[in-house]
Amino acid sequence: MWSLDGILRYVPMAALHDGAGYLVEKYRSVIFTKESFLTLLEKDAAKWQVLGLGVSERRENFNALPGAERELKDIVRLPQTKTGILDGTIKLNKDFSEEATLKLWREGTFPVIHIASHYSFNSTDPTSSFLLVGDGHLSFSEMQDKDNLFGAVDLLTLSACDTGLSGNGKEAEGFAYLAQSLGAKSVIASLWQVSDTGTPEMMTRFYELRKTNPKMPKGEAFRQAQLAMLGAKTKKDAAKINETKENQILFLKDPESPFAHPHYWSSFVLIGNWR
Repeated sequence: MWSLDGILRYVPMAALHDGAGYLVEKYRSVIFTKESFLTLLEKDAAKWQVLGLGVSERRENFNALPGAERELKDIVRLPQTKTGILDGTIKLNKDFSEEATLKLWREGTFPVIHIASHYSFNSTDPTSSFLLVGDGHLSFSEMQDKDNLFGAVDLLTLSACDTGLSGNGKEAEGFAYLAQSLGAKSVIASLWQVSDTGTPEMMTRFYELRKTNPKMPKGEAFRQAQLAMLGAKTKKDAAKINETKENQILFLKDPESPFAHPHYWSSFVLIGNWR
């Protein structure tokens, strides 16, 4: 369990390496804060139902997230469908509206909320930070005055978020820690702008582990999903492409293990209740 401050919040602890292996190969890592103590001993709902929310289209100056729709459909099992892992509902693009979303959150029907969208943090005015929704922005200020908004949520997953990190060590905790103050037992959040191809792999492995092993702690399922990414031996077309940014090669993919680089499996952290 890690209590981190300052720039340490940017360090993916699971990816620390001792020369022989990564920390994730020996231990599960969970971050906790003062907000986490309120729900550390609580148990999850007997059955998880998931509310999948996402924006896959290009909006304003935010890039499209083509993997968001596939990610939600791979995770959420809709009525009369054979795909998906956990029973639930999907609200994508225009259906992921501010008014409808707040209504669903207040009803508290879904123990799991999975959001695949962009997130923008304003370090000079945190209340204006926002989550990109299908019809605009859902700001901190609109959420923070709604007591216990996530009181029935075992897990809030912020997938494919643009955290917009700068340099003061506070941005990574923005939405995740706000959600905990509003009642969410645990949150999965990203430390950097995540891969649109690797993220669905990580998320589906995590949820599948929880479904097939309901007594497995969230923290262990999270670690096992990371280990699966680290050791996966699959050949895919994506493995032939090097990750780049502005024509600069950041790292080379292993064609045999396309998601083994820590960029893919250590970008997300689990905050709060690990049970």
